[in-house]
Parts: sequence; structure tokens; C-alpha cells
Amino acid sequence: MSDSEFSVTWEADDGYCGGSRPQHFEIPSDVLDPSMDEKALRELFWEEVKTDFNQRVEPVCDQEEEFVEWAKERIAAMEADDA
Repeated sequence: MSDSEFSVTWEADDGYCGGSRPQHFEIPSDVLDPSMDEKALRELFWEEVKTDFNQRVEPVCDQEEEFVEWAKERIAAMEADDA
């Protein structure tokens, strides 16, 4: 750890055991403000962790077309019931 940045290590907790893959990033000291109290520092920390998470993790799913067809069928059924 240096004076100019704080090194953070985090992992995604997805409920599955094993296969941990720690992620690392740094929080630079230039994001700090002298007026920050402990609550603001804690909020900043988690904001930075969540930002890093969102930049690294992206869901992947191949069911979009299936969902659209299913939803259109349900909507058509609702409209038929209302007629």
C-alpha cells in the first residue's frame, strides 16, 4: 500500500463454494476530500468496489429470443381474455 493509492481485493459472493477468483484494483488518494467523515469514506469505498465489479462482471444469457416469444404469447392470451 502506498500513500497515493489503496489496494483493494474483492470477490463475488454468488453462493457457490470453491473457485474463488479475487479481483484487485486501487483507490487513488485524489478521490479523497478533507471534508469526508467516516460515513462518507465507507460510502466511497463501497462505491469504488461496486464500480470495479460492474466494469468486470457482465451477465451472459442466450434466452432473449425465447423470452420475447413467450412474453408475446402471454400478452396475446391476456388480450384475448379481455376481448
